[in-house]
Amino acid sequence: MNTKILFLNAGLLGLLISGCSLPKDQYAYQLGAVGAFSEMVNAGAKRLALSTPLSPEEMDVFILEAQKIADRHGVMLYRESDLIVTDLFPADIAKDLDVLLIYKGTTLDEYLTLKKDIHELNAEELYDGKVREEMARRFGRLLSYTPQKINQLLKDNTNFRTMADFQIRATNLFLYYKDLNKATNFYTETLGMELMADYQMAKILRMTADSYLILVDATKGMHTAEEPKTVALALLTDRLGEWYEHLNSKNVPIKYSYKPKEGGAHDGFVAIDPEGYLLEFETFKQHPENEKFIPLLKKNSPVTAKTKSPGFHSTITWLYYKDMLENAKVL
Repeated sequence: MNTKILFLNAGLLGLLISGCSLPKDQYAYQLGAVGAFSEMVNAGAKRLALSTPLSPEEMDVFILEAQKIADRHGVMLYRESDLIVTDLFPADIAKDLDVLLIYKGTTLDEYLTLKKDIHELNAEELYDGKVREEMARRFGRLLSYTPQKINQLLKDNTNFRTMADFQIRATNLFLYYKDLNKATNFYTETLGMELMADYQMAKILRMTADSYLILVDATKGMHTAEEPKTVALALLTDRLGEWYEHLNSKNVPIKYSYKPKEGGAHDGFVAIDPEGYLLEFETFKQHPENEKFIPLLKKNSPVTAKTKSPGFHSTITWLYYKDMLENAKVL
């Protein structure tokens, strides 16, 4: 019975292909792509997926088998003959062609709302600049693209650029102090960071191989010590226990104590530097939240200095925003 069904399906596919201008292997490949995208949409990995653009005549044939695949995966198809134009893709990518939208639930309504918004912006001649970029980002989020993927597509199709495009080799964190000497002593003697340069009003310290801390005299720098400290420095180490004991022995104020937990994504504690900046000593553990992060951390080696402190292998600068999504666009 199974053999007969296979022959029947193969025969049907042959009949369908004979009515379609696509080569047989390309036709089968595109149907396979619909199957893969349908499975991803059904599993929740993607909210919306797009088929390859086809001529209306090709789509008349293609959609017959595509609909069967969608039905098997429990997803919906929408035949779109006027795909929205955004800067995620070349403007003519679907010109005079049909595309299948693969979706579940209310996702189609979201797409049609986006399409309506773009139409109205075009009618008012407002579809450009930051507004056009935001429409592209809305479409990208609907397609379940990461912010990094959206940025890459914008880069490919516009003059948009991110920090990664400028090949940044290291980072500098500027902190401002009323008592620069006291701060310098804390970071070099207590934390063991290496003093790389001394400019009197500013000291450059090495935290890791590619991250530096610049301590600035607040009376001479661009900022004052009274400004809100909406930044925290995370110092990553695999030797949290040693660091906790060391800082306690030096009577460093601890804001949140070290309480390791089994099964958590990370452990850590928070210390306070001489003028109120928060220092988060952290270890990121193997956990679903960190599956992409851990391999990056393993590439780094601890940096130690003259005090023979446990050192740090990585740093994170935590910045705090009212509109986090807006500020993430530049990364």
